[in-house]
Amino acid sequence: MPPSANYSRVAVVGTMLVTGGVGRTKLIDCYIDAWGDHMVSREAECTVTGTRSLRTLGFVLDADGAAAAKAAGLTTVLLYRCFDNNTKNHAVSLTADCAGKGVTEFALGHMISTAL
Repeated sequence: MPPSANYSRVAVVGTMLVTGGVGRTKLIDCYIDAWGDHMVSREAECTVTGTRSLRTLGFVLDADGAAAAKAAGLTTVLLYRCFDNNTKNHAVSLTADCAGKGVTEFALGHMISTAL
């Protein structure tokens, strides 16, 4: 299921890693059949009946991985998963308030910042 036209890229602010390892969490494109909704999810969260894991999106850093990245001089940004109960759509945000478009479900993890 490719994302519908309702989904769009707003900005590029960080980079996910392409390999797993210590301090890293795998994120996937999880599809919710009943809502026709794609959500960014940690792998274990897409095992509920009525959901399908479609593809690996990449790996983010957990708190320990982010601390190690910062110690190495890298900047990280925290990625949140958001949900809009009115539209039954998930999104990701860099702000805990989901930029006013739904409520935060939880933090997915840290990406390496691409800001110069």
